[in-house]
Amino acid sequence: AAIIYYAAVIRSSRDPHLVTPGEKNEAAGRVERIIRAAALLENNRIDEAIEIYRSLVQDDPRDASSYRNLAVATVAKVQDQAKKVNELAQIDRASEETRAARQALADWFAIADESVRKTIELQPQDAAGYQLAVELVLQRIDQQPKALADTNRRELMERIAGYLKTNPNNAYLASAMSDLLESLGGSREGWEQRTIDALTAAVEHQPRNLY
Repeated sequence: AAIIYYAAVIRSSRDPHLVTPGEKNEAAGRVERIIRAAALLENNRIDEAIEIYRSLVQDDPRDASSYRNLAVATVAKVQDQAKKVNELAQIDRASEETRAARQALADWFAIADESVRKTIELQPQDAAGYQLAVELVLQRIDQQPKALADTNRRELMERIAGYLKTNPNNAYLASAMSDLLESLGGSREGWEQRTIDALTAAVEHQPRNLY
């Protein structure tokens, strides 16, 4: 009940004593939808979770947490669809089913990109948005020929370096940079020390949180 009341106060932007019963009921319904969507996502019912998160965003476009949850769900959908594409491609890369799955993956990439972009826009200090952005690029790289993938890995390292300026102690970002450097043969001039510095900062900040 306290959570519902607090949500009503936040959404009303008024004195808590002025929150109406209708606003409390609205907030209660919103909390129930958030809980349901999280449960659906946890049970891999991604499409259903996405629909709820979309409705929450439509109800309150200012709510950064709803955009973040939508971004998490759509990135999960990209991962799920990419797995389906890979499985179909192993059977027949040129089949109609495989082509349709690839097109669906491209569509989900676009949807996830927008959700992640909005998440970062609304909460630029929240590391979650940057982590999701990196995960999306990594998913794209997995679908690309090696030459193009290596180019995008180098570009992603530059993006991560920029993200680390906002989140200098982020273990996920530091580890992603390290993995990318290793995948490129560890031969990029100057990047070895930058990666070591990022990993060191992450370990010193949260020694148990290194991926």
